Amino acid sequence: MTSRIELLLLSTLLGTTTFAPAQNGLKMDNEAARVSGLQPRIEVPHHDTLAPKTGLTIEAWITYDETTLPTGLGARYPSIIRKGIGSFGNGENHTYLLRVDAVTTSARLVNFALRTWDTTQNKGVVTRATYSFAAGEFKNWTHLAATFDGSDMRIFVNGVEKAKVATAGAEMYDETKGKVAIGTGGLRDYYETWHGEIDELRLWPLARTGAEIQSTMNLRLAGVPGLCSTWNLDGAIPSTTTAPDSSGNNHGNGIALTTANSGGQYATNSLTLTSASLGATGFGAGTAGCSGTPAAGLSGLAKVGSSALSITCVNSGVGGPSFLWLGVGALSTPIPLLGANLWVDSSKPGLLFAIAANASGLVQIPLAIPASTPTNVSMHGQFAFAETSCNVPLFTSQGLTITTQ
Repeated sequence: MTSRIELLLLSTLLGTTTFAPAQNGLKMDNEAARVSGLQPRIEVPHHDTLAPKTGLTIEAWITYDETTLPTGLGARYPSIIRKGIGSFGNGENHTYLLRVDAVTTSARLVNFALRTWDTTQNKGVVTRATYSFAAGEFKNWTHLAATFDGSDMRIFVNGVEKAKVATAGAEMYDETKGKVAIGTGGLRDYYETWHGEIDELRLWPLARTGAEIQSTMNLRLAGVPGLCSTWNLDGAIPSTTTAPDSSGNNHGNGIALTTANSGGQYATNSLTLTSASLGATGFGAGTAGCSGTPAAGLSGLAKVGSSALSITCVNSGVGGPSFLWLGVGALSTPIPLLGANLWVDSSKPGLLFAIAANASGLVQIPLAIPASTPTNVSMHGQFAFAETSCNVPLFTSQGLTITTQ
């Protein structure tokens, strides 16, 4: 569906914004990891939400100083994140990764690699999007993002597109269903330890646009609905054993994050972000269909005057009647209908929209919030699906409250 919905938000919900002058994050040193022989990292156990079929956005704030990375001592691949780390030394044993290919010469090349299923070759094929960055470009805090929309991979720096390449397949192929590593690319390959800082790492199950990335990149987010993962990386100093996912359940464990001598630790950094809400909150629980439970979300900040966002739903029904209800009423106790739970109050003013998911089960409905809309007002929505090939007569997302910022 391509039509744009303009919200007239009619009920009030107060929100807060907090300024965060300093925070914690990961501080990694590739050479120190090599010398110590340790592999500092965060490990996140496999979950299907870490390899979404509906697309992908990886984003983080990073620093990286190539001038302090030694050359000639083995090929180095400082990594921000990698999924699929079970086979040591196998560079192709991954679902996706985002790293710098410094090799032996401290080269300046961002590498975003992704494995998709190629129906022509009937196998998983890795595609790479790369960006050659300038000397010193990442020495100070920089926002780096990588996206996949089912046909193209992109790299963004501070929300500006820097690279684009077409993929061999339309869906991510998670062959190994391996762990996610943060701050490294391999369990024993210390040459893959990141060389700099990492903070506010997020994973979204869809490709965000540059404008959507810019709308939230200066915010410290938590509680993002729609099967997103948010690792704020606010661990204790100098070390902690946990790395909670403040938006979902993909919590990680910190390993060998002890001191600077190990090559990795939590440390206070100079990154200045604003702690704020995305303007979207889930309520109630969805009911599962044949492709999982639909999950509603928002792709950008619900800011007055903004059009850089969409109402989204993953695990949606494909090929059958599908609807989105948006209105001013929400229910604390759902109404059961054909085995599904309805969390929106259709007796209150609202609108019903006919919608359609793409082949991967993603719904994206562009949204515009008029500049005349007051802040701190809200409306409530829910997706409902009846998929012809599914024996579940009706299935729904959780409820979604959208609040203007």
